[in-house]
Amino acid sequence: MKNLIRSLFSMGSLGLVFLLMAVAVFVGSFAAIGNLTSFDAIWQHVDVLAALEDQVSSHLREMQLNELYYIYAIVYETPLSDEVDQVAGNAAQIDQTLDDLAANYLNAEMGYTEEEIGLFNDFRALLEQHRQAFDRMAQTYESGDVDAALEGIVAIQEENDELQSMLDALIASFDADRLEAAQVFPEDVSFAILGVSIGLVAMLILALWGYRAIARLTQPVADLTNAVIAIGGDQYRPELLGKTLKQGGPPGRFARALDAFAQAIERRDASLKQEIERLREQLYESRRRRLKISTPNS
Repeated sequence: MKNLIRSLFSMGSLGLVFLLMAVAVFVGSFAAIGNLTSFDAIWQHVDVLAALEDQVSSHLREMQLNELYYIYAIVYETPLSDEVDQVAGNAAQIDQTLDDLAANYLNAEMGYTEEEIGLFNDFRALLEQHRQAFDRMAQTYESGDVDAALEGIVAIQEENDELQSMLDALIASFDADRLEAAQVFPEDVSFAILGVSIGLVAMLILALWGYRAIARLTQPVADLTNAVIAIGGDQYRPELLGKTLKQGGPPGRFARALDAFAQAIERRDASLKQEIERLREQLYESRRRRLKISTPNS
């Protein structure tokens, strides 16, 4: 991480561009994810409703039906089958589903109210109480005390009605939460799209800024290359280096050194040309004198 930060700082303005682009991507992603909480809430409520309606409700009806078969057998003294075992199996499946809901969904961290959590816990407590009451009635009947078993039938039926009423209330409450989340979802989507759009616009602006930064970094190289070619062709002019001569940093120092080098070569070439011209004049003068001496007097 330290090396990455040092690398970004060493790149100057271009490193700043990369850093800001990363921040823009992070902010846009956070806005998109953070503003879609209602979408997660919708699926969460759908999962809870599916568990209550498809599993808890169906197993509760089967349990109550098996209890009625058992009560019918007690009242009319008909042969019993495996109703007690089936009631226990239905109750175990309901308990497993409720345990999963309590562990994964029904807590304050998932956004459910204390009233909803309290109603859910009351339903579980009443279900346990009801199962114990049915087990006592079955044990009483099996022990031969038919009258005592018949006395518990009314309480069991009342508890069944209360269980169904509490389950209906739970389903209605969670369905209301789902509808509320569904109403908020379009607004959250709009905010998410806005956040992503802002992030994309920011990235585009930063990309243009980065292009200009790269251009500023590569332009001195092009100027220096043209200057070196011009020096080799004896066509150097200070204007070829442009603004690079006035820049700071390594490119500017190199450009000024190259300009000084080119001017030194120009001065040396000019001096050599003057020396060559002087020698030519001396040679011409020497030849002229020799010709004058060798010519006979008229």
